[in-house]
Amino acid sequence: MTRRNLERDNAILDLTGRYGIGLRIVYERFWFRSGNAGNVIQRLLKEKRLLTVEKGFKGNRSYYQLSPQENSMRGFPSSHADSLEGSRLNERLATLWFATMRKKPRPLLTSSELLEQFGINMSSNVSYCVQQNQKKEHVVLRLRLTGEKMEPADVVRWLKQEVAEAQEDETLADWLEGRQYGYAILVDDPSLEQTRVKAIKSAVSQSGLRKKAFIEIDFAPSTITIDDACQQLRSLKNGKKESRRGRS
Repeated sequence: MTRRNLERDNAILDLTGRYGIGLRIVYERFWFRSGNAGNVIQRLLKEKRLLTVEKGFKGNRSYYQLSPQENSMRGFPSSHADSLEGSRLNERLATLWFATMRKKPRPLLTSSELLEQFGINMSSNVSYCVQQNQKKEHVVLRLRLTGEKMEPADVVRWLKQEVAEAQEDETLADWLEGRQYGYAILVDDPSLEQTRVKAIKSAVSQSGLRKKAFIEIDFAPSTITIDDACQQLRSLKNGKKESRRGRS
């Protein structure tokens, strides 16, 4: 195996361990832009470094996790190799999508990274990602998955409470005021028009909370909508390819 392929394998395994879940579409976005991840995935499965959960999502889509041995060897929490279901599966999926499937990655932070790099000591049960703002400064985002029953008013209420608590925290208050600590609201929205996303954005804007904190509101699929989201992305990708062929 070449050094480049070894580095790619390690990157795939590290990403899967960090998020506790992996998707073929994510692997291909980062490491197989002009190819297919199938052969590499099958080899990692055969080597018992990856495990597959077949038909884990609507549309018979599979997802991947590290084997317990690989997970332990790489130093990830043992819970990242546990079987997933319900809200935990939805949270892992939404976090992975939010962090990896936009133009610029917004990587998930481990508890130790959050403390060592930003001086923030928070529960390991809460997810945080980091992204760069226009000044190329780091912005730490506390993630919140809305779920299908969370209304725009509920989101505003939750944000008001979180912002008020952060303003009382010695560490977070400075980050919040400097707009280097904020919140990412992850919305599962099955409509092509993104009606839920738009409704929550409107409610948050009207609340005036954006003056107090950096707030990001973005689509992130659930186990029910992941198949549609993947198909839409592939359609867009294929459409761009056809457009380039038409211009050549």
